Amino acid sequence: MKLFSSAEQLIAQGGWRGVVCIGNFDGVHLGHVGLLHCAKALGPVLVLTFEPHPVVMLFPERAPKRIATPERKLALLAQQGVMAVVSQSFDASFASTSAAQFERLLFSDLGAHAIAIGANFTYGAGRCGNVQTLQEASRRLKGKLFIFPELKIEGKVVSSSQIRRWVASGNIEEAKVYLGRPFELEGEVVEGQKRGRAMGFPTANICCADMLTPKPGVYAVQFSLDSQRLWRGGVANLGYKPTFAAEASGHASAAAPPPSTALSLRAELEVHVLEASGEWYGEKATIRFLSRLRDERRFASVEALKEQIRADIIAAKPFLKP
Repeated sequence: MKLFSSAEQLIAQGGWRGVVCIGNFDGVHLGHVGLLHCAKALGPVLVLTFEPHPVVMLFPERAPKRIATPERKLALLAQQGVMAVVSQSFDASFASTSAAQFERLLFSDLGAHAIAIGANFTYGAGRCGNVQTLQEASRRLKGKLFIFPELKIEGKVVSSSQIRRWVASGNIEEAKVYLGRPFELEGEVVEGQKRGRAMGFPTANICCADMLTPKPGVYAVQFSLDSQRLWRGGVANLGYKPTFAAEASGHASAAAPPPSTALSLRAELEVHVLEASGEWYGEKATIRFLSRLRDERRFASVEALKEQIRADIIAAKPFLKP
């Protein structure tokens, strides 16, 4: 798959004599897959996407968490048979592009045989361009435009926004339906406080900053190091380690950590990998979320926590079968 850093770079190399699909494609979910499948019937597909997400530039306070890293997005697009990608930098200069300028870019400068978009597509400074104005531009500039309807599952539109809501609420089963695969997190294995190892349940601590994460809790997962590409079953805890926070704060008998404690910490992800362990610090790993087992909660003692971990492992095993 060819990769271009800007539309200008592609134009300088002769443009694209095929189909151009436009969108952010975060997560490459089933709606994206449907659009790409239809576009491939029209010719070789190039995806014009934006980095970062336009909302990051335009409304940073509303910037969505990524469903997939940029690298993972490219890999998913390649799996769908995309021949080339323009990862257009969405900076202040590009954000000021008028609707008319963007229309000329698509229908004149790129030289594409056809442009393919989703039904809710908007473009141009101030998002003043939409499907209707792009249809008018295609007729005026003698270009071909294909508009694909939104995909719905049980009446709900398949969208990156809806997937983020499912994941954030801990409903990873619904997220899987919309993604067409289990939700995954990628990050680096970092050194932790080794409490799990001391209890007999060593964990890999994963740093996945700026990524969308599920609701805190305990999950059945699969774990894979990028260097090995071997999936292993495991149990993940995503949260604030309230049992140990209680020890530190002197509130061991409380039912939940003090609000100030929970709010002052970032949720941490640690995975107890079954039938494997090692010091994988610095390695990249992928965690595939299969099922949510329970909420994270505080235990009266470390022994009680260890007993619950044993129960979590038993509860996770049915979800880990091939």
